[in-house]
Amino acid sequence: MSDTGFASAARKSVIYFILIGTFALIGFRLFQMQILQQESYEEKSADNSIKSIEQIPLRGVFFDRNMEVIVTNIPAYTL
Repeated sequence: MSDTGFASAARKSVIYFILIGTFALIGFRLFQMQILQQESYEEKSADNSIKSIEQIPLRGVFFDRNMEVIVTNIPAYTL
């Protein structure tokens, strides 16, 4: 039963290797996305920005009981 020390040390080294490899892979992908592919993501960000579109609602024309126009649609613009 003296193998438990070696097995435990080997198991620790494998776990450490997997953890270090995982963090190295994540770090490499972050570097690749933020530094090497920066221009591509800047273009995507510019295309994804919020653009305001002014849409004038048409509410219709209101008539009174004598069929005279009370309210009409008159476009108004704000500066």
